[in-house]
Amino acid sequence: GFDHPDNGARALGMGGAHTAMPDDGTAIYYNPAGLGALNGAILTYDHKMTLANITFQRTDANGVPKGGEVANEGGLFNAPFFSFAYTIFDGLTAALGLYGPPSVGHYQWPDPKELGTSRPVIQNGAPQRYTLISNNFTIAFPTLGVGYRLFDRFYLGASLQTVHGSFKFDQSVYIALGATMDEDPQFDSRAHVETKNGWFDTFTGVFGVSVKAMDNLHFGASWRPHFDLKSTGKLLVGAPPAVAIQQAGEKV
Repeated sequence: GFDHPDNGARALGMGGAHTAMPDDGTAIYYNPAGLGALNGAILTYDHKMTLANITFQRTDANGVPKGGEVANEGGLFNAPFFSFAYTIFDGLTAALGLYGPPSVGHYQWPDPKELGTSRPVIQNGAPQRYTLISNNFTIAFPTLGVGYRLFDRFYLGASLQTVHGSFKFDQSVYIALGATMDEDPQFDSRAHVETKNGWFDTFTGVFGVSVKAMDNLHFGASWRPHFDLKSTGKLLVGAPPAVAIQQAGEKV
């Protein structure tokens, strides 16, 4: 698979150690117990830009290249992270935030509709069409977090979240209809999926604990419960060009 760096520049520099006692607004994501150690008003903004420079080379069953090499044309994917934390009283801090998971939600590969439907053009220009043409995925976590210093060196925290997602996906599907055994773009059908869920359909959270063993030594852990993101929408499947031509001929 592909590695997508996690949220927060400071957290990346510290590796997994940031979970022990996060000292900025990313605590709502890594370990909300860290909010209990913050003081005052803290505004955190992190912006991650990912360029997925990925190429695709299709091969046949014998490993022989089939068609030209193509590349993702989706460009930069922006993933902002925002939170605002405020100390209610010493040892108790609340925070509001909005962020998405560390990922790349947009890919754009050569589109058969823009290349025409002739066999050489399609095979050389969009060989990836049966895997993916394009996708646009967005997932957002609106978050309310609270951290509390229970004892002098012991902190507890929780982030309560809703999960909102929207998903769009395009792909070619081959429908031979018994007319030919060889691949023919005239029998490609285009499938488009578009779904989303409401802002308050799915709930989850992050729960954490942190212990300050010494001034420069912290231990911490956080846990996110499993959740199912259910979205509803539509699936549109277009008729292959060959079928559309045949239907038009029957109507004449």
